[in-house]
Amino acid sequence: MKKKLRLISAIIILSMIFPLLSGIIQPAFAANIPLKVYVDSYIKGTATVNIHWDAIPNVTSGTIVYHVPNGAVVQEVIVPIDITKNTASITQIKNDIIYDFTIMLTDSSGQTYVGQQFFLPQVSLYAEQVDQQPVEVAGGGVETGVFPAIKLTWNMPKVFNSYSNAMEYANSSTTLAQIADGSINKLNFTFHIAADKSLANVEVKMKSDGTYTAAISGDTDTAKFSDVKWDSTSGKLSLYILGVKDNQSLVPSIAAIRNSVTGVDLLPQQISQAGDNLYVLPHSEVLPGTIYKMSMNTLFYNVSNQYVGSVAEGLAGNPLLGATDYTYTPIRFQLTKDTYDNIYVRIHRINEGGVTMPRLYYEIQTSDVPSDQDTSWTTRKKLDDTYFNGA
Repeated sequence: MKKKLRLISAIIILSMIFPLLSGIIQPAFAANIPLKVYVDSYIKGTATVNIHWDAIPNVTSGTIVYHVPNGAVVQEVIVPIDITKNTASITQIKNDIIYDFTIMLTDSSGQTYVGQQFFLPQVSLYAEQVDQQPVEVAGGGVETGVFPAIKLTWNMPKVFNSYSNAMEYANSSTTLAQIADGSINKLNFTFHIAADKSLANVEVKMKSDGTYTAAISGDTDTAKFSDVKWDSTSGKLSLYILGVKDNQSLVPSIAAIRNSVTGVDLLPQQISQAGDNLYVLPHSEVLPGTIYKMSMNTLFYNVSNQYVGSVAEGLAGNPLLGATDYTYTPIRFQLTKDTYDNIYVRIHRINEGGVTMPRLYYEIQTSDVPSDQDTSWTTRKKLDDTYFNGA
């Protein structure tokens, strides 16, 4: 009798506990297995990136998911994969987007595999010449081209932020934390400049507040750092590289450039009139009348200021956009007049005479309209480069 009572009591207790446990006990499913994804190549001409992932047996379905801007909103792109392959080609790739390719596979047992790879095809980089004003020279006459300067402009890439469900500019540590394992918090840029030899690099580094400063590579004196202009409307960064008129001249200090009085006499008027004195970096190796090949690298860093290679890049270096990957500084030349009203022109040769161009010639033109937009110029003299024996 006691055994029966104990059995009945045990059944009653179990019947009371089971409803409570039923909400806790759930079927167990295997977690996603990490999947490695790789970027194999990027074909700029066809805007195509080729990727692959580790082969998984018995795959029954799979997709590639990534995000792109579509006007002011985000578009999620879902591409089904060929389950017989572990490769895919993604087309319509655009510059200035950090793509978040996510591969999701399912095998015949229901097991899922997930991998992600970030990819930045190219950052749009532009360079433009800065107009020069004439300055008086000792003994009479005028000279131009003594403020050699190049304006660099480049786009800040965007990346998908899953928390805000928006494509955001990558100049925020919070946004950058969306990449890979969340270790990235800075996106820096390095500019490479070369004529007949390589010049010191220009390094543009992100600060904790998302703003940028520029410095000549190896320079640690913050008094020599320039600010970088950020336009949140266009998503563009810009910086002026200011050179010297010859190898014997010294670059002006940042403080002198920023001074509203002295800065006017140290810069092209185009810069000071635009109010861009804060965004000028002096570079002692940049000279007038010189052709420069330029490119830019994007560099992702973590909180310890260590480079992180989590983002695959489409190009080894981002070249200047346009027909060529080079730019140039305006030619330096002087005009003087004698008592008989003869005009003398002194021209400083391209690249200080260190460049060989069979079809290079110098043409002296005049106009009675003081505007660089005027087209009615009269050619006065045309000189082949062999005319010169020196600068």
